[in-house]
Amino acid sequence: MIPLLLFHNSAFNLANLTGMLINGCYFGSLYALSLLLQKQMHFSTLQTGLALSPLAACLMAGNMLAGWVMPRCGAKKQMTAGLLMSACGYLGMLCLTPHITLTVVMAMILLAGGTAFVVPPMTVIVLRSAPSSMTGTASAIHATLRQIGSLVGIALAGLLFFQVQMPWRVLMPAAALIHTALALLIWRLLPASA
Repeated sequence: MIPLLLFHNSAFNLANLTGMLINGCYFGSLYALSLLLQKQMHFSTLQTGLALSPLAACLMAGNMLAGWVMPRCGAKKQMTAGLLMSACGYLGMLCLTPHITLTVVMAMILLAGGTAFVVPPMTVIVLRSAPSSMTGTASAIHATLRQIGSLVGIALAGLLFFQVQMPWRVLMPAAALIHTALALLIWRLLPASA
């Protein structure tokens, strides 16, 4: 049974909400992007994988860099900056054409790098918010909510992709708006000590 005591902490709730929504946006857009590249822009599977490789590389590098940056600027500032970077990246992805341009690569760097900057401090907040006897449970709740976010994001992206004429023009601004709203929530509600 899930101890409801954990949900009495606003930092815990905000970090979990952030995790669920950024996973939904990231994996939903990744799914839609792969469909877009293959179905509408006629990329092969290999070309699609290569086109998406900057996202994977930036996510990996950003996570490593995020661990180094967090002690220097704090979780609140790092999460806010990462969310705003990602929002800019999502908007930049509106420039996607069959020819991957420098603008799109820069958007991918912002999108994945910003997302990577959010994850380590978000996880630290979840673990710090729980009593030491419940850190395993807190971590499991966090991981579960992020997976639910991914599932819902992919389902919505798939639904939009086959129901809307230009789903990319809906998904990217929506993800940017969600990330901007999360950045504002974190900036206003997350204690500096979190």
